[in-house]
Amino acid sequence: MRYTRGRMVQLGEVRCAASARRNGESGRRAGASIVAAILAAVVIASPSSARADDSAPPPAPTPEAVAAERSDCTRQLTIAENAIEHDAKYARNWTDAWYVTGMSLIALSVTNVFQVHDYRRSEAIVQGAMATLLMIQVPTATSSGRALRGIRTAGLEDPCLALANARFVLETNADDAVQHQNAVAYAVPVILNVLAGAIVAVAVNHWDFAGHGAEGLSTLVGIAAGELQTATYPRSSLKVSGTSLQMSF
Repeated sequence: MRYTRGRMVQLGEVRCAASARRNGESGRRAGASIVAAILAAVVIASPSSARADDSAPPPAPTPEAVAAERSDCTRQLTIAENAIEHDAKYARNWTDAWYVTGMSLIALSVTNVFQVHDYRRSEAIVQGAMATLLMIQVPTATSSGRALRGIRTAGLEDPCLALANARFVLETNADDAVQHQNAVAYAVPVILNVLAGAIVAVAVNHWDFAGHGAEGLSTLVGIAAGELQTATYPRSSLKVSGTSLQMSF
């Protein structure tokens, strides 16, 4: 095919226009790639800077602040140690007193078992069994003495850490007292003694309040002993409120 000079000029212009369009599109694509790369760098750099700010260590406390905190912990620790020691002694004395009371009632019941030979023997056996219930309570505070020795040893090194352990012991003793001094705890002695008295009366076909058998009087004595045990159950002598210790003797 033969081309005239004018035809060749037109073809050259078409090739130049096409080349210019391709160069323009390549430039736009290169510009878009550069913008995307910049945005990605900004997105990646922003969390890194935020993490760097978050991981910055807090300022160290001044020696004066450390000394003041240690002094306050030592003061509160002394109060807590005295309270724990008081609670442990009371819990041991309380436990020993009810052991003696329970054993005395059991001894009286065993004596009656060998002295009488009628329906009162069955009543004495039941009363002795009920007396054993007075000796099954073991307050948590009875073991506070061992914990106190560890707290005092730790207090020589770190009174604040020892104070946290002392607070845990006081809170544990308080929770134990709440469980043994609620409405259910006061109702149990009444229910058990009335039920036991009723069962014995039906079984032996005899009931007398304060006469020959004294079933009613024995029931009242059992109720009174159970209610007294519940009312005097060991509890924490300090109330822990927030970060402070409140006396409640």
